[in-house]
Amino acid sequence: MSYITKYLPEISDLVEEFNQNPDVIKHYVKYEGFNGSSESMTYIEEKIKEYMSLKINENNFQKN
Repeated sequence: MSYITKYLPEISDLVEEFNQNPDVIKHYVKYEGFNGSSESMTYIEEKIKEYMSLKINENNFQKN
């Protein structure tokens, strides 16, 4: 069994990527793990948590 991981760019490049295209998070959530600097990993983890929270809230809103 193998894991699909992504090497994260430096934090400045990662922040710029998200500023230019916030929908890029949909690309990142497909990976099973990440490699890179601790700053980049912390940033992507926060962005994934934000995205997942929004998705859960959207699903709950649609059910009501």
